[in-house]
Amino acid sequence: IVFLNACETGKHEYLGGGYYHGLPTVFLKNGAHSVISSLIPIFDESSKKFAIRFYETLFASHSVTNALREARIWIKKRYESQIFWAPYIHYGSPFS
Repeated sequence: IVFLNACETGKHEYLGGGYYHGLPTVFLKNGAHSVISSLIPIFDESSKKFAIRFYETLFASHSVTNALREARIWIKKRYESQIFWAPYIHYGSPFS
């Protein structure tokens, strides 16, 4: 798993023919099973808390999708605004 906890790391460009190019694509093409990244700017303190909660849940559940869901629910309870919990996108198999 690759967790890119920085602003706009999930942006990619459509190259045509069903092909995309961007940082998540590079990691997936080179062997990563899952990439978590953001399409918009994120905030230092809330993104740190989000990442910590994500990894705590990941270590307990061994499921990227479950860890992402649980981290979103957890951070949403602390910060109402979507800007704090919605920016994270999972690239890869939904069963990872």
